[in-house]
Order: sequence, then structure tokens, then C-alpha cells
Amino acid sequence: MRFRKKPWPQRLAVVAVTACLIYVSFPYVAGVIGAGVGFSVALLYVLAFVLMIVVVPLTTVWLFSFVYSVVAKPYVRAWRINRIRNARDLKEAAERIEERDSKS
Repeated sequence: MRFRKKPWPQRLAVVAVTACLIYVSFPYVAGVIGAGVGFSVALLYVLAFVLMIVVVPLTTVWLFSFVYSVVAKPYVRAWRINRIRNARDLKEAAERIEERDSKS
């Protein structure tokens, strides 16, 4: 099937007939539009509820994990290293005291 271009007067006639039909059936169209607006507002409320229940907690978890990785993780790592180092130093000091006491 070949497409043929519609001439401008034919296009204008289609637009004019469509506009007349919309004008004549405007009360029905207004009712449908009103129902559509009511449906879309209800859908908007449901999406806002889902946003509050799902997205906000997930965003909070993501934010806390980011803060942990930037701030707390290096601090915890340094604290563990210092704890191990202090335990090793204390053990070496105790061994030196034992060696000194055994020589005396």
C-alpha cells in the first residue's frame, strides 16, 4: 500500500471536524478528563506513599553506608591497628622485663 500525502485543505478539514466533535461532546469529554485527573491524583498519592515507604529508607541506608565508608571505616581501621600495635608493644615490654629480671 502506498502512502500519499494529504493536501493541506484535507488536513485542515480533519482537524476542523475533530474540533467540532470535541466541542459538541465537551460535557462528556470534561467528565472523562475529570475522571482521569482524579485517577492521576490517586496514582500520585500511591507513588508518594511508595516513595516514603521504600525510597526514603533505602536512601538513608545508602547515606549511612557512605558516611561509614568515608568517616568511620578509616577510624575503626586505625583503632584496630593501634590496638594490635599496643598489644605487641606491651608483650615486648613484658618480655624485656622478664629477661632483665632473669639476669639479675
